[in-house]
Amino acid sequence: MRIEATAFLLGVCLVQTAATLDGRVAAGGLLLVLAGGLRLAFAGPAAGEGRGRRIARVALAALFAFGVGVAWAAWRAELRLASALDGRLEGIDLDVRGRVASLPQQGERGGRFVFEIEPELAGVPQRVQLSWRGDSPDARAALPQVRAGERWAFTVRLWRPHGSANPAGFDYEAWLLERGVRATGSVRDARLLDDHPGGLMQRVHRLRQEIRARMLAALPEGGQRGLLVALAVGDQQDIDDADWEIFRRTGVGHLVSISGLHVALVAMFCGGLAALAWRRLPTLALRMPAQKAGALAGLGGASAYALLAGMGVPVLRAWLMLLVAAFALLGGRRVAASRVLALALVVVLVVDPWAVLAVGFWLSFAAVAVILAVVGGRVMPRSGWRGALRVQLAISLALVPLLLAQFQSLPLLSPLANLVAIPLVSFVVTPLVLLALPWPSALLLWPANAAAEAMMAMLVWLAMLEFAVLERALPPPWLLACALAAVALLLLPRATPGRLAAPVLLAALLVW
Repeated sequence: MRIEATAFLLGVCLVQTAATLDGRVAAGGLLLVLAGGLRLAFAGPAAGEGRGRRIARVALAALFAFGVGVAWAAWRAELRLASALDGRLEGIDLDVRGRVASLPQQGERGGRFVFEIEPELAGVPQRVQLSWRGDSPDARAALPQVRAGERWAFTVRLWRPHGSANPAGFDYEAWLLERGVRATGSVRDARLLDDHPGGLMQRVHRLRQEIRARMLAALPEGGQRGLLVALAVGDQQDIDDADWEIFRRTGVGHLVSISGLHVALVAMFCGGLAALAWRRLPTLALRMPAQKAGALAGLGGASAYALLAGMGVPVLRAWLMLLVAAFALLGGRRVAASRVLALALVVVLVVDPWAVLAVGFWLSFAAVAVILAVVGGRVMPRSGWRGALRVQLAISLALVPLLLAQFQSLPLLSPLANLVAIPLVSFVVTPLVLLALPWPSALLLWPANAAAEAMMAMLVWLAMLEFAVLERALPPPWLLACALAAVALLLLPRATPGRLAAPVLLAALLVW
């Protein structure tokens, strides 16, 4: 399973990194060619099967998985690219009707939101991103507040997505493509048709918007209300650029956006409480083990939290990983954690083939793999604060090549900052914020805001140090591959041959 999952990942990466898309015909042809090896690839091992035949069977299975990855990613890309804006409709006034399908983002110049057009119009994609701005401060103040789920009739001007093509910069077009947005535009005229949301996600976005408004009204402007809102509903627009720079220099940006850490935390909290109560009721415990009941409760709590966060792409990836782990536990069979991780990788790529374009995808799976390598397979594993320190240092070391390759910078104080920030955010700030969600008042949110203020004071002090961040040029592919091999060697047991040479390869990466 692990080899096939890796091959499937390579097939998806081949399509997503290609300059052009050859189309479904080429992908389907490759799949048909590889289908001839199905019988040999997935046939059970015969009695007395030689080593060469086993290697050939595994190689054919990996080749088939690679072909499936290529075909699946190419087919999904063809479907999404087919929903493009007709070039003849660019820059002209169009009358459209539909619903606001996202949490509206409000700024100084106006608002921005995703709009789902209904019914479908020829040459116009169904999902577009619209901006509604005023030419002057008075005009912007007079604009109506758009709410999620509302049905509007707009006169808009649309354009195909365009972004900067700077090397190593943010790929705006790929970001929109991954989210199914195939056109951007501006609102010229508007008329409200219906105030009530239609589907489930529109109701969820409406609830998120109401919670955000109530939290912003209850918290002072000078506090950490942007951070608290981000942890509650996944909206980061109220975090200013200065705070983002602090998070970057200290390496704690993953704590601000709702990710696998927060989803897993909610699952552990809900599952632990359910399992504890389940054991106190013998009638229920005889019908279902407390461990499985806890897994179902944890999955339910994490699903609710993921919905409240808007079920965005990063949250969806984390929820799918948790879903696979929960079903593996409910299956009643002992499955290696690495196999569960491999299955989660395949499920994430099947749902979202564009995930390989996001650095969060690589960092999250790499972090989980490092945790399994450090914690699993130990005769006497360390526990308590020593075990947590070992895991944190291992993750910080393992992510060095990926961080330098993606951001050309390395937060040197990240292990220290995370040792303080992770427990504080995970066990103090986030639980207090979630407990205040039914009634977001200043009294209930004050403890979370105070804890966040204390954390930010520590992060500001660390970020001001001159040696907080190490900046280096983009390493060449061969040096990056050597550094990844060095990290893998360092995670192996102490007696592994060549392990002492690994620090030399990492040093070469750091001085490049």
